Amino acid sequence: MLVKTFLVIMPLFVSIAFAAETAQEANNVPEAKIAIEGYCVVSLVEPATWIKGKAEIYADFEGFRYLFRGEEEKLAFGKDPKEYALAFGGNDLTELIDNDKRVPGKREYGLRYCAVTQQNSRTLLFATEENIKKFKSSMHYIEQIPIREEIEETIRVREANPLTAIPPN
Repeated sequence: MLVKTFLVIMPLFVSIAFAAETAQEANNVPEAKIAIEGYCVVSLVEPATWIKGKAEIYADFEGFRYLFRGEEEKLAFGKDPKEYALAFGGNDLTELIDNDKRVPGKREYGLRYCAVTQQNSRTLLFATEENIKKFKSSMHYIEQIPIREEIEETIRVREANPLTAIPPN
């Protein structure tokens, strides 16, 4: 009797798993990670404060799901997502530069770095309080931002398109 029960349940489980996988493929919905614990990244610029986003107002960008406090913030993000999105995929810049490691940053050690031009401003996360202090105290890290962004973009493109990103001989 135990064998019969197993045989009946097993095909049902496989069918359900297959149906769920097929539905996800049909919708082409990537599994996005909620950025900065659901806080609105646009609110970090205007009014320059941490405000929780709403789960029903979101945009997916570079593997993260960004939540917004309202439609106006979502539209602003949509016009220029790189302006608001987490720099370096949310990884700690000091760890990238000092140790060439991708260490996820934490919201409690996040800051909005504002360059001379608003166009070069970035949302940065750091893994530790020590790392955020290192960043704030050394121009070395600030000078590395555009260089490291270019490196990370190249890596991201290669990972997304491994065959087309290889230069011809």
